[in-house]
Amino acid sequence: MIIDIEKIARLTGFVDRLIQLKNIDNELDDDIIAGLIKQALMVSRAKYNAEEVEAAKRYINLKYQIKAEPGLSILADYDS
Repeated sequence: MIIDIEKIARLTGFVDRLIQLKNIDNELDDDIIAGLIKQALMVSRAKYNAEEVEAAKRYINLKYQIKAEPGLSILADYDS
């Protein structure tokens, strides 16, 4: 699927503004970011595909240095 960089920039810009307006840049986690993106998508006139939404989420996480909770490790058994 094709990813439109300009649409991602608009979406992340809107999420950035929401973060600044709510003054929550020190409180961000994956759930809050997902909620902010959902809010931005509801008021957006553009349609975003799953890859564009995920790219916007990655950008916001990187920009604000969001730390993910440790999860399960995936281990491969290369001897089999």
